Amino acid sequence: MGSDQSTEFVSTAENNYNPFEIPEIALNDPSKMNMAIGIQGCPPLHSYTKAKFAALPFEMMAAYADGVVRGSHDFDWFIKQMKETTIEELDSPEANSSSLGCLAYLWLKKGDKLSFELLNLWKERNKNSTDRL
Repeated sequence: MGSDQSTEFVSTAENNYNPFEIPEIALNDPSKMNMAIGIQGCPPLHSYTKAKFAALPFEMMAAYADGVVRGSHDFDWFIKQMKETTIEELDSPEANSSSLGCLAYLWLKKGDKLSFELLNLWKERNKNSTDRL
């Protein structure tokens, strides 16, 4: 499990919502994804309760978007994959701060309304949850 995270970091448009300096990884094709790329673009492993993460503003959530999201968000394969995201996936045990950070990043960078709607629904559902994210 990751370390507990305070909310004392700055994530803004000026630093591209990237206070942790996660490298941008552009993949023209999702089949190129592998363990090394995943590790290289992994955001910090901070531990949050769902309620604490849900309380973060979108800018701070976006700080947890991984490197592939940061580098590939304009590719057709990525856009198609994101349009298939469901709230059930976000409520699954596999969901983490990176998957939620991806939605926040897409909303802030591209104005993606589906990302905004899903993230708000997740925030509402989890605003009182003591489960670990």
